Amino acid sequence: MFNQLRKYFYKFYIPVSVLINLNSLVFSEKVNAQNIKLTCDMKTHIKGWGNDYWQDLNNQTWTLEIDYKNNVLVRRSNFFYKGKNYPLNWTYLISTYDKNKIVAFEDDMRSEQGGLSAGSLTLDLSTGKVTTANHMNDERGYSFSLYYGKCFKR
Repeated sequence: MFNQLRKYFYKFYIPVSVLINLNSLVFSEKVNAQNIKLTCDMKTHIKGWGNDYWQDLNNQTWTLEIDYKNNVLVRRSNFFYKGKNYPLNWTYLISTYDKNKIVAFEDDMRSEQGGLSAGSLTLDLSTGKVTTANHMNDERGYSFSLYYGKCFKR
């Protein structure tokens, strides 16, 4: 009797467990493959080229898009200069993703003048807090920018 029950149990148990495991693999791939878009309210402090003082700039709104599948974070914002709006994009490679915290570094470390530029971004997805730092050094001298703020899901 026991062997008969065991045979029916395994006929049922093995196919059901395989289906459950396959379904969880497919579901986790869909979750990890999705992109997350955030809108961020940012405060900005800079030390520009050729001066020795820091200044506060107007608050900015950023859009962050996190692409877990490609391990990339894209930062977008608009820069208004001399009556024109310029869309700007920065691409960061995600270095660390651990317990809703992301650390990412800019993928292009050249300034527009051919010098060096390095930027980093930290994001806590559980609180929405984000910080970014950038430092550049080229023929114009050196400059720094610091940003911090809070992000919200779109």
